[in-house]
Amino acid sequence: MLPTTATSEYQFELLNEFTGPVFARLADPRYRALYRNLGKDAILLALGASYHNEPIGAAIAEMYDDTPPTILDLQVVSAFRGAGVGLELLARMEKAVRSRGRNEIRIYYRSDSPATPALERMLIKRGWPTPRVVQYFYAADQNIVNAPWMTRYILPPSFSLFPWSELTEDERWLINERQRVWQWFPWLLSPFINGKPEPHSSLGLRHHGEVIGWCITEQMTPDTLEYHALFVAPEYPLLLRGIPMLAESIRRQVAAGIFKGTWGVMATNAPMLKFVARRMAPYVTMVAEEKKSLKPLGGATRE
Repeated sequence: MLPTTATSEYQFELLNEFTGPVFARLADPRYRALYRNLGKDAILLALGASYHNEPIGAAIAEMYDDTPPTILDLQVVSAFRGAGVGLELLARMEKAVRSRGRNEIRIYYRSDSPATPALERMLIKRGWPTPRVVQYFYAADQNIVNAPWMTRYILPPSFSLFPWSELTEDERWLINERQRVWQWFPWLLSPFINGKPEPHSSLGLRHHGEVIGWCITEQMTPDTLEYHALFVAPEYPLLLRGIPMLAESIRRQVAAGIFKGTWGVMATNAPMLKFVARRMAPYVTMVAEEKKSLKPLGGATRE
């Protein structure tokens, strides 16, 4: 039963290295480690809500110098949802960000989360702009290997695929150097992910011996891969050179006994969205949207 108490009777606090781990269990599993890292990572800002000294809600944001502060996660235990705890956490997070000299704040969230309707109601109440879709997420199972496009695209002889685990140190250096000088790939498509690339399905693409693309996957669960990055240098057509690489990655994924795959496509990537709609849709088992809202905070103040 929802406690019949005013929001003012809850306790709200800025979390630190001592109190953060206490609230970590409330967080989305992806962000629990961040609560345990408070005090060690200066970019993190976290708030907690308690009732009779029992944690009931938590919110965490990251604050890089070159991007707007971003709310990563906001959670309230089920018994206290609808009591204004989440709304108060959101308001206090806005105030905490503003007090640190920042004049805007943003949030990303997915449409398939059970908490999305409640979150969107809170955003409306706090005057956040209407969210916009920034990315689409998909999932498919092993039946996608039967899709006609899997065998339709063939690489010319001057192109060759190789396991990403065989990337040489010289090639790694050249990729990083080219990125430093020319910014030749978006950072979201970096092949050097924080996790460990899945060795069977993570592939590189060479043209006349030079690395010009990659398809990087990461195993999320025993039966599921995340396709983290599909990239081909801009001077080459992605669909003609990248799709054969993707098809081979999927074949190797299924051969390795990993039968589910997930991937995201940015809302601005019209060619890939069209490819998914035309060629992959019959095999897709899940579609979700990632939405973003950016709220101006007015003149920043410091407390």
